[in-house]
Amino acid sequence: MAEVLLQSLFNLVPNSARIMASSGVVTLRLVIRHTHASRLIPIITSNSTSKSVALRRRSFACLEQLLQEWPTAPLERAKND
Repeated sequence: MAEVLLQSLFNLVPNSARIMASSGVVTLRLVIRHTHASRLIPIITSNSTSKSVALRRRSFACLEQLLQEWPTAPLERAKND
């Protein structure tokens, strides 16, 4: 479920309506904190090359959170895939 929703949440980040953008950011943080699936990593990294500064910034913030909070097993699985 998180894999399907993640890109939609990233699409909310550059939204001009601040309530929509902040809701997307908060939900992204919660999904990353509580869903340790290696299949989320490519979705997050694909947004790091976006033209939108806000989207790139949020993508790298999500990667930082992921590296700090996740156990090493899902990260190693992503490396091997």
